[in-house]
Amino acid sequence: MRLVYAIALTSIFIGFIPLVLFLIRKRQRQLPPQAIYIGPFVWLTFLASAYELIGTLIFKLNSDIWFRAYLLPEFFVLFYFFWKVFEKRYRPLFYFFGTVFLLAFIGLLFVWNDWSHLKGDSYLSLIEAIFVYTFVILWFKDVFHNLSEQYLWNFPLFYFISGFIFYFSGTLFLFLMGDIIDQTPTLVFEDYWVFNLILMIIKNIFLMVGIWRTQKK
Repeated sequence: MRLVYAIALTSIFIGFIPLVLFLIRKRQRQLPPQAIYIGPFVWLTFLASAYELIGTLIFKLNSDIWFRAYLLPEFFVLFYFFWKVFEKRYRPLFYFFGTVFLLAFIGLLFVWNDWSHLKGDSYLSLIEAIFVYTFVILWFKDVFHNLSEQYLWNFPLFYFISGFIFYFSGTLFLFLMGDIIDQTPTLVFEDYWVFNLILMIIKNIFLMVGIWRTQKK
């Protein structure tokens, strides 16, 4: 448990750094134009880290409601990010995923007391992950189609996208393992949560690199 606690603390404090870098680069007017789109996600990451530190670790508040509530703004800041990146293209896909997520979120409120929070949240996380991977694939398709002499690592967006790939692979893993963890008393959820925490750390490192990097022309 000490290792889990140490990794959780590391994840929380690294979660504060992307916003600090974002504000520094914005103040210096060196923020790449498309990096501005990640702003709402960076702010949400900061607020999530603050809640985890104060609410979960210090005051030991029940995190079930927090995790469910967090999924809603997380989905919509990601929605905003990809909407801006694609300049409002693929509107039917955006509307489809937005509608499905909202209906699932509202529907799961009615079975809150009947399902475990892990099972309910995993369905929302799965929709979110499919949404992200769909637009990640579309982004790579566009990039490789239009790529000339530039390399992928010259684009700040590449680092944000890479961070999402790592982060949501953990989401898919926990979704697939959710029922097994729930139904097997000998399995400790924290042991699996470590994997997710490590991916969150990797995601935030990618955010930091993407924010700090100046796009080459």
